Amino acid sequence: MAFAIIFSTILYSLDVTIAVFATPTIVYAAYAGRRRSALSFLILFGIVLSKEVFSPSVFERITAGYCVDLSLRLIIPMSLLAAGAILLGTRGKKSIVIRLLLSLIPFLVLSGALAVALGVDRALLMEVYHLYENAFASVATEVFSLLGFDHDPGFLFSLVVVSLLSMVLPFFTACVCATGFLSESFLHSRESEWEERVTAIEFAPSLVWAFIAPWLIILLACFVSIPIVLLVIVMNVAFTASLIYAIQGFSVLFSWLRRPMPGLRSVTLFGTLMIMALGVPGINFIILLGLPLLGLLENFFDLKKIGERR
Repeated sequence: MAFAIIFSTILYSLDVTIAVFATPTIVYAAYAGRRRSALSFLILFGIVLSKEVFSPSVFERITAGYCVDLSLRLIIPMSLLAAGAILLGTRGKKSIVIRLLLSLIPFLVLSGALAVALGVDRALLMEVYHLYENAFASVATEVFSLLGFDHDPGFLFSLVVVSLLSMVLPFFTACVCATGFLSESFLHSRESEWEERVTAIEFAPSLVWAFIAPWLIILLACFVSIPIVLLVIVMNVAFTASLIYAIQGFSVLFSWLRRPMPGLRSVTLFGTLMIMALGVPGINFIILLGLPLLGLLENFFDLKKIGERR
């Protein structure tokens, strides 16, 4: 238990690996009993909570605004731990889509509750917004002066906020998918059937409408005025649907590469793509666009059979 928790803590402390920090603890919990599993999650949550409580904040003292700031920093890790517990509890009982949808519930509940609280207390919302805006402006002004740019930091901050809110659900979904995939890969590392299951990933054809509809609304927004709140919600759905098709696209790509390289493991391909997407400019755009496109085309054409020996 200690090794898994320490490993998870290290992953959480590194910004690059925070998305999959719960993976070691989930793998441990899969082999441990129910009590030890619950204890490991509670200890890891306590470590994360203490780390965020003692982290620097834009708020200098404990106020309602500080509680909101702390909540914003804790939503992702708390939801990931809850999602990990759900993924463990539904192993072998539900389909991959149902497991994914269930694992999103904690995040949707927590973020929805925070959104309602801020919506009710508008004064608190504006207090938090302006403090974040001032913190952003202090950094942006120095950067702009060095680069010789003359832009309004307030306007740029509003764009940053809208962009972040538009990507929050797909980002969390990506964290859950990566955590679940890595956990299952370690748990099935000695099973040859696992790689066959990865190549067999395929979603229902009707799911295509969850991809087409939001992107059509976004396209319509280029010509018709749409409330920003509605547009943010639609963009979250559109990018999440694209991510789901990227999973199917990954399955297609893995099935192609596995023919000339039978020893290739899906987790190796996943790690390679992640490194390339994060560290190689230009390639990241190809990966982010290519995988969803492959997954979408698989919905209409059986791409996995291309190059198959008959």
